[in-house]
Amino acid sequence: MPRNELTQQQENFLQKYIECGVAYQAYIYAYPKAKNWTRNSVDSQANKLLNNPKINTRLAEHNNRVESTLKQSTTLNKRKLLETALQMLEDTNNPAERTHAVSLIKLLFQKEGMLQPETVTQINIQNNTVVNEVSDFLNL
Repeated sequence: MPRNELTQQQENFLQKYIECGVAYQAYIYAYPKAKNWTRNSVDSQANKLLNNPKINTRLAEHNNRVESTLKQSTTLNKRKLLETALQMLEDTNNPAERTHAVSLIKLLFQKEGMLQPETVTQINIQNNTVVNEVSDFLNL
């Protein structure tokens, strides 16, 4: 077995820990005989596994993948929301819908730090300036 691979029991522990977040429960799952041990013994062994460099590295890799996926998902959702708002601006002459769309665009850009509060008040909702500027920015 290569140096950085986990044993099957370690892998089972890691997967259960990722699933439930409880080291005690993950240890009992991976090492069923530990059901007969005292709580302190199981907790002690579970903590040793969590401090095992191989498990710690794999757990960090997993957490990084999850964080990256969440960031990508959030970015895609923001982009979709922005595209929807832009489409709404282009498709309607209804002042209430246009105001709603511009408000959404302002909010998205403010949250991302792309618009300063003083700039937001200068956005003109009477023409397609917002649509053109945002579209150019996103290369839509």
